[in-house]
Amino acid sequence: MLDIKNLHNSTCAGSYQLDLKMILNKWKKDPTLKDFHDYFNKQLVKSVFNRWQIYLTPSGFANTNSPIESFNNSIKEHFTKRLKYHIISALEVFVDLVHYESDNKKQFELQGKVYKHMIEDANHLLKKGKLELN
Repeated sequence: MLDIKNLHNSTCAGSYQLDLKMILNKWKKDPTLKDFHDYFNKQLVKSVFNRWQIYLTPSGFANTNSPIESFNNSIKEHFTKRLKYHIISALEVFVDLVHYESDNKKQFELQGKVYKHMIEDANHLLKKGKLELN
């Protein structure tokens, strides 16, 4: 699971490609992971569902299917460090969170950003007849 987490958390295409090559080679050499290697490579590397890495998520968009899950994950990562607290300590963490969110006035993007890879993907879909523009 750590290998997959590292791939998911890649910060750029270059580091993802290097890690992917190393990890797939490692899995391929392990007889117990051969079937998983083949499945992973087919489903998450060479399919249309290959854009699951964090660096491909535009800024301001959720990293999970749910913005609530993303916010919950950021609380666990930055405030609780994934530890469990008793009620008083938990309330203190909550106060810290409220202060942080109040002081950290982020500008909410009202318009999505268009990246080069999005245009390339759209052009590819247009050429294959899987996308129509009205």
